[in-house]
Order: sequence, then C-alpha cells, then structure tokens
Amino acid sequence: MNTVLSDDFWVKEPERYPNNYYKFSTRVRFHIFTGQRIAFDLGPHSPFRRITAFYELSTCDLYVISSATNKYVRTWDILSLSFGVKLHIL
Repeated sequence: MNTVLSDDFWVKEPERYPNNYYKFSTRVRFHIFTGQRIAFDLGPHSPFRRITAFYELSTCDLYVISSATNKYVRTWDILSLSFGVKLHIL
C-alpha cells in the first residue's frame, strides 16, 4: 500500500466533483510486486560496510484494472522494473 501526503490527493472525492465521478482514491494505491536483493560485505578497510543490489517488478491496482477493461493496454504497459544499489555506511 502506498500513499501521497498532499492536499492535492484524496481518499474520498471532494464535493467539487459530481457524486461517484471518480470511483477510486487518488491518495491510496495498492501495489503488487516481487523482487530480490543480494548483499556483499566489503570488509573493515572499505568506507562502506556493505553494498546491496536489488531489483523489483511491480504494478498497481489502477494499472491492473485498466488492463482488464481496455484491450489496448498490454501487460508490458502496466509493469514497472526498478534496479538499485544501496551503500551501507553504518
């Protein structure tokens, strides 16, 4: 579950929109993801204690709904692939 802390987004639609104009919250998203990480200890003489590399494949609820209701949305259109490196200093 992910949220955005801003007054521009809402859980319940504001009164300025007709009733049920938006059928979803703009502040809360549910995500489905899978991923993996691998970490390496760098030893006592390195400025970093450890380095970690990771990847994640994910999508969110609105993308899945769009894919199910729109035949032009392909599977690759709704997936996100992320890579990253984390340096541990403590």
